[in-house]
Amino acid sequence: MQRFFEFFRRKNYGALWSNLLNRFYKDFDTSPIKVEIRPEGSSKWLNITNGDHHLQSEQERMQGYLYKKYEIRVTNETNGKLYVAALMMNNDMAISSAPFDGQVIELEPKTSKLFYDHMDDTFGAVVVDKYKEFYNWKAEFFHFKFIVNNFENFSDILPEFVQPALPNPITNVRKGDEKMVSKGGIVPRDNKPRKWGTLKTTIWLNNPHYNEIHGKLAKNWDDYQKDERLSPFFEHLYFDTQSVIRWYAMRI
Repeated sequence: MQRFFEFFRRKNYGALWSNLLNRFYKDFDTSPIKVEIRPEGSSKWLNITNGDHHLQSEQERMQGYLYKKYEIRVTNETNGKLYVAALMMNNDMAISSAPFDGQVIELEPKTSKLFYDHMDDTFGAVVVDKYKEFYNWKAEFFHFKFIVNNFENFSDILPEFVQPALPNPITNVRKGDEKMVSKGGIVPRDNKPRKWGTLKTTIWLNNPHYNEIHGKLAKNWDDYQKDERLSPFFEHLYFDTQSVIRWYAMRI
């Protein structure tokens, strides 16, 4: 019940996240920025501006997690300076401004900036949380929303969009608190037209074990089937019934 109320307490954040795209995008005739991704191990940058990109997890796990590393590059496609913020949301409804260290960046015309270039390593990683693999999620995703204008730094309002993830279901996974950074705005110094724009890009990491009974779930299957909290999910929502029957047949 607590998780239920927590979800509805935050639903306005989700609405705000969604409405930003519709509210501001038309101020620019074309996309003011280009967003590109380069998966680790590849030398090719792929244009994913306002689009989706699916990644395949590495064969080996990282600290027990399915994952894939990537770099993202943002380029100013206009002939004037832009102020760009990057927000990141996953399907736990966590929203972070970490890609640019909680700041709005200033991009000069035709220049680029990498996510996490304030750190030693500019590679990010999309990870399938252990409980999502356990509960048979088909994929993990990260939405990246880019908020752009051509007249002021708006770092001071970014903390209003940042929020931690919803509580996890029955697991031992723990998440850290989100770090929020604030900075005062910059007053525009000329009379040029003020433009806002937002773009949304999504990267996905597929769960290669989707619809498979494996790991901890396989080891403790009988116990989970008897648990009143878990058995309804396993029986009606997540698993293909025939795959469960085949798995039982092999087990006997």
